[in-house]
Amino acid sequence: MVIASKPNNDRHFLSFSRKLFLSVISLFLVFAACFIAYQYQREKEYKVELLDTQLQDYNERLQQELRSIPDSLWTSTLNRYIAKGSYRDLRVTIVNLQGRVLYDSYNETSQEAFSNHINRQEG
Repeated sequence: MVIASKPNNDRHFLSFSRKLFLSVISLFLVFAACFIAYQYQREKEYKVELLDTQLQDYNERLQQELRSIPDSLWTSTLNRYIAKGSYRDLRVTIVNLQGRVLYDSYNETSQEAFSNHINRQEG
């Protein structure tokens, strides 16, 4: 019995070394993309925490400033404090325990125009 064999002329499109190289590069790119996404998320969380800390510090300094003066001088003191502060575009709103707006840096003339903030969710 004679078996005729055909010569194997099928050439592989990619050699083993190229397949291995592309696999390693693909794995590296996936790893790099995951690392970049993770670092981006961490940086975003860090910036939010930093801003929160800075705003808490601003609130504490403002409270110390207002604690030592009578209520009648609050508006002028607040305007001066906000003007000299590093956050010139920051909106400052002071609300009493009953939810009434006592001061708002965006609307200094009429605080009565604001609705009661007692049930307002901040977030």
